[in-house]
Amino acid sequence: MTSPLFLGTHRYAQDRKGRIVAPAEWRDQLGGSVVFTWDGTRLVMRGEAGFQRFRRESTLLPSLLCARSWEAPVKALGRILVPHECRLLAGLLNISDLGWVGLGDCAWLGTWAQVERVLVGPQREALAL
Repeated sequence: MTSPLFLGTHRYAQDRKGRIVAPAEWRDQLGGSVVFTWDGTRLVMRGEAGFQRFRRESTLLPSLLCARSWEAPVKALGRILVPHECRLLAGLLNISDLGWVGLGDCAWLGTWAQVERVLVGPQREALAL
């Protein structure tokens, strides 16, 4: 199976429950669920297959990697409930204006202000995973 390809920058809203809608062009690639991981600075989303590949190739200890990962089902029309702990770690509680940045086999999720700063500032290179 080939890796899904998430490309582009998308601006989306999050509702009060923490639900987001995956960009339409990514939905077929997500499958039935996604896995969010937190690396201490970024909230990253991968499809199931992409996460399993990331797990195999990661230099992190498996127990550390799994402790910082959360699975979430993809519902109708690409709706995803981002787990509360993910939103808390990423500073996304009570934030409605979100941005996605597709990075190939994964996508980074942050506030729209964070996305804009990274895409236009010197931090652009640091975004690469």
